[in-house]
Amino acid sequence: MPSSSRPSDSRRSRLKSQIPSPVVSDHYPIKNYYDLSSKLLTKFLDSSETSDLDAAYIFARRYMHLVTEVIPKHGYYNSSAFRSEKSSAKQNMKLVMEELEKIVDVMDVEEAAKREELEKKRREAARERERLEQEKKRIDDQAAAELELPSAPTFTPGTAPVFEVAKNLEETKISNESKYEGYGYDIPTAPTNDPSAPMTENEGSINLPPPSYEVVTSDSLASLTSYTPTAPPPPPPLSAPSHPPPSFSSLTPSPPAHHQPPPSKPLYPIPQKPAPITPMSQLKRIYTSSWITCKKSKKASVYALDTYQGRLSSYGKNSTNGCTVIAPLIAVEHLKSSGGVSDASIENVIDIKAGPHLINIRTKLGLSQHALIIPSDVHDHFVDEKVMRQDTFVGATGGNILDEEHVGELIKCLNDSGDKKSAAALFYHAHVICIVKMRVGKEVWYDLIDSLPFQHEGNKQGGARIRCKDAETLATCIRWYSSAKLTSSDIDFVDRNEWDENMCDFDPRVFQSFVWAEK
Repeated sequence: MPSSSRPSDSRRSRLKSQIPSPVVSDHYPIKNYYDLSSKLLTKFLDSSETSDLDAAYIFARRYMHLVTEVIPKHGYYNSSAFRSEKSSAKQNMKLVMEELEKIVDVMDVEEAAKREELEKKRREAARERERLEQEKKRIDDQAAAELELPSAPTFTPGTAPVFEVAKNLEETKISNESKYEGYGYDIPTAPTNDPSAPMTENEGSINLPPPSYEVVTSDSLASLTSYTPTAPPPPPPLSAPSHPPPSFSSLTPSPPAHHQPPPSKPLYPIPQKPAPITPMSQLKRIYTSSWITCKKSKKASVYALDTYQGRLSSYGKNSTNGCTVIAPLIAVEHLKSSGGVSDASIENVIDIKAGPHLINIRTKLGLSQHALIIPSDVHDHFVDEKVMRQDTFVGATGGNILDEEHVGELIKCLNDSGDKKSAAALFYHAHVICIVKMRVGKEVWYDLIDSLPFQHEGNKQGGARIRCKDAETLATCIRWYSSAKLTSSDIDFVDRNEWDENMCDFDPRVFQSFVWAEK
């Protein structure tokens, strides 16, 4: 039955997506993985004490993944040499699981409280929206009521307002005439319409009575009411100036050259935008294109070997997962050669010499038949068995194989021997290859030798010997070779994570190399 959902499910799912999934490599000591698990455990306990639940959850999940899924895949997991680390990791696992369940319980309480608070805010927001809508409706209704206008007056058909006015004027005339009677005054008459007639004594000395009904209803009133005022005459057109107006710059002379103000500077420095990161998939195409160009220009060539590791399965000759032994043995053969290791010597190492060494080293370390071996263990074994001389060891380099500076350190270490031959065992992406350097005339050539099977022309299967005729071509070859090894999950990891020295053991870009030179 599916487990019931918990309030913190989405929160924990988001945190899980931030946890990287490291891939174990037998080329690195298992002790490094146990040391990392101890650091993660300490981080987890510190985060728990400070109630940093998200950080504690991430560290706990990383610890559990490392102890239960990563370390058990290491070839040295069942070795008796690390029995105490294995037992301690299992005991700490129980502690982490118990504490992790407590953390999840607290997360559930926090997320439930967050949901209740969000629901409360949602309800309050809904009530506020409803109140605002009601208030808006009330204001709109009030405004509509205030904007209502009174109805226009109506008239009886057949009548007109002018007749009502005329009737009122007649009544006023009769009333005024009755006021002058019996007081010895002449009733004033309406003024003549003739402008040339002389003004009488009474004109201009008393207020004139209103006009009579006949005057109001005469043609003169009609002429007044039919009068339409005329618009004033338009102004005369403006004449265009004979010369254009002066410009602003002509009115404000510029200062002399030696008094020119300095250019303005920004008050604050403008931040530079970070350079966009090129996706790894695009870088792979760029590296492949550069490598193809090197081959076309004859700066690089690929040669097929007649054998490869694991081709023989008989006891004592089986070289499966024996690259950690094959690569340094090829380096030894190269340093002993007169002009450079031959194809026959490389094939002899793969089919004949590597098998017995693999059996001896695995038996000594208590490893399974096909377990990968840590390079340092191989180096120690070869020194103890006098296969390699300690004084031929030049140094070790490593880092990010896609970083030009880190790869440049490897090439520099190869070239420090001057005209003498040198060789390196390069450990990358759970595999080991050999790089040999030799002088040919005035040039310095480098061969990258891989014991894994390649599909060559003519459907031939065998190891590869890739020749690079200068250091720049070798760097291009390493970029192409290393990027071609990256899987889709590796590409996703590279795109999401910057290079971190503290986590390099779990980074698919990490490489390590050991360099030897002839004396």
